[in-house]
Amino acid sequence: MGRKTQRMKAFFSGKKKKSNVQNVPASQTSSQVSPSLSFNRGQAGDVAMDTIEMALKLVRESADWFGPLKAAAGGLCECIRIYRQVADNKDNFDKLAADIAERANILEQERQKGMSSDMEIHFDQLSKKLDDIHTRVLKKKDQHSVLQVVQGDKNNKDIDSFFKEVQDAYEKCKDQVLFTIGRDTKEIANLLKDQTMQNMPYSQKAFHYVDIGNGHPREGCTPGTRQKILKDIAEWVDGTSPVDTLGYWLCGMAGTGKSTIAQSVCNIIENKNLLAATFFCSRQIPECRDHSKIIPTIAYQMAQYSLIFAKELIVILQADPNKVSRPPSEQLDMLLVKPWTKVVSTGMHSYTPVVIIDALDECENIESVLSALIPAIQNQRMPGLKFLLTSRPENHIYRHLNAPKPLPAESQVQKMYLHNVEESLVQADIAMYLSYKLQGLHIAQLDIDKLIKSSGKLFIYAATLVKYICDPDFPDLVSSKVQEMTSMGSSKAKHKIWISYILQS
Repeated sequence: MGRKTQRMKAFFSGKKKKSNVQNVPASQTSSQVSPSLSFNRGQAGDVAMDTIEMALKLVRESADWFGPLKAAAGGLCECIRIYRQVADNKDNFDKLAADIAERANILEQERQKGMSSDMEIHFDQLSKKLDDIHTRVLKKKDQHSVLQVVQGDKNNKDIDSFFKEVQDAYEKCKDQVLFTIGRDTKEIANLLKDQTMQNMPYSQKAFHYVDIGNGHPREGCTPGTRQKILKDIAEWVDGTSPVDTLGYWLCGMAGTGKSTIAQSVCNIIENKNLLAATFFCSRQIPECRDHSKIIPTIAYQMAQYSLIFAKELIVILQADPNKVSRPPSEQLDMLLVKPWTKVVSTGMHSYTPVVIIDALDECENIESVLSALIPAIQNQRMPGLKFLLTSRPENHIYRHLNAPKPLPAESQVQKMYLHNVEESLVQADIAMYLSYKLQGLHIAQLDIDKLIKSSGKLFIYAATLVKYICDPDFPDLVSSKVQEMTSMGSSKAKHKIWISYILQS
């Protein structure tokens, strides 16, 4: 590997860790290209070919270790040779080819830091992507849509598209590799055994996946329901919504399904490896209504999520173990902002993880947390780390979510008001939910329709109906309970009392 490394250093003189080569269009003239990308313009002909051959050789050598990638790299080199024959601007084309070689080299350097089965999956995906690109280029060649010099403009567009697609493929693989390195679960598990981590006052019952012991574990939305809301949140997570913010507040009156939606979001983004931490507040569980545990609990889970975060957090706690007992503003600085800043400084934050805090209104003294957390989000003190918050529309929470002065759109906390969703949409979701939960109980559709109507816009009402009607201890009472609930709908007074009881429980 020594000679190869020397050749790479000679080829990429002045090379930085991350490629500084931009996606320069093939049609751009050499005088328009950044000087930092320039080759010796005194070279010509055979020297230029030596340069391109060196680039292709490095692409191939960086893939020697893995059969599928080695074959794909060979196909990529063939594509580069095909397009170079018809490129108008050979100098710029060679710079773009050198950029691909540099990306391949950087990727190989990251791989050498530690290989795992998870990482091999990413290289296999890169191989398949490069194979697909190669197949399409050969198809164009066979159809004579390339290698015709007279088609200069079309060739330039094809070349631009080709290099952009290859660059994106390598960049995506590099991001995935860095993410995998940053989530070295074995090393993280060892770090979590450190006494300073063991002494952190975190609340395990606030984790989204924990059975809180009431006989009814947290559930997500019934399949097919709340699709519009979940889609909006998914777009916010992915950064494809109209305004890309770091904060999102899901607000709704009691019973509108905030926690169920939050649980669904947890399940969805956990499958994408984007769930960094959760804290589900609950007034029924003392440790889940204790505001002083929110930030330590999030920090503990962040350490499980990111190796770099874990290492930095341990350094901070070893210097002063009492930081976990400080006021929320100091907790935020020392347990979240500083470790996350370390993650950002290493470039290991290619993905945008999400922290979810549910039911803020059920936590005592939540204002002391929000007064520190919301300004940190608005001022982007934790860039790339997103926060999804849910609560009832209570004034002491709402005033923290409104900035005291105008902010750029990306610094604001995006808001979604569940109680403003059209009743027809909510009723359709409740209808789907009740039909799904009550299937097989031989309940007449007319009675199900009455239960749907009586639920209004309150998912908690529908969920309570299901728990009451489907009580496993009294399976023979289903019919009588359905009759009781449907007849109560005709009595507004009884219905109102029933709703009040549910919302206060």
